[in-house]
Amino acid sequence: IDLRDDPTVVQKLARQRQRPISPEQGQRLANDLQAVKYVECSALTQKGLKNVFDEAIVAALEPPVTKKKHKCLLL
Repeated sequence: IDLRDDPTVVQKLARQRQRPISPEQGQRLANDLQAVKYVECSALTQKGLKNVFDEAIVAALEPPVTKKKHKCLLL
């Protein structure tokens, strides 16, 4: 979060023809990876840090139900 708003970091990335990812891009990547949740935080300011741990605990204690692939059986 904090690096995305840091002009120095943005300029450094721009020199490499890159830019910080948006929250939407992060969410799409999480979906593609089939992650349980996408959560942003800042280790520097600790913004959202508690939420990361809360969501990790929920994911560990209540894992999502995965769909089982049914095989076709002929008798």
